[in-house]
Amino acid sequence: MGALIASLLLATAATPVALLPPDLAEPLHDAARTTAEALASALPPPFQPLDLDARAVREHLTAAGPACRAEQRCLCAATGLMRGQLALDLAVAPAGPGAWAVDLRVLAPCDGGLIDRRAELIPAGIAGLRRFLDEVVPAILRGRDLPDIPVPKETR
Repeated sequence: MGALIASLLLATAATPVALLPPDLAEPLHDAARTTAEALASALPPPFQPLDLDARAVREHLTAAGPACRAEQRCLCAATGLMRGQLALDLAVAPAGPGAWAVDLRVLAPCDGGLIDRRAELIPAGIAGLRRFLDEVVPAILRGRDLPDIPVPKETR
């Protein structure tokens, strides 16, 4: 009975994920807030946005330059995350008339790892971005809220 209760508590516990400030190309800077809100609203339960100081993270990333997003140690320092914590990093840029290039990465920055990545061309606009995020975010986070299952050692 105790194991069942513990399992239920784990299943209902929130799993925090850091949402990095969106990396938007110059003509899309005005959409930063709407883009961040679309990313947060696409998180499926039990995921919830980790409480980050978005302004401080944005300032650190700006001061460090564009290479910081590609360097896991830099992202770890910029966000203040700890080992085992996940982050979503979204980049959006115009890709010709009526299209945006979208790149979404799931990172474990303090563990030095790219966990998953999805990139697509979508119809330009927030509506197209919301559709992309509502479909892709749950798919790439599925199962990431579960602890690793211990593998029994072979007995000889």
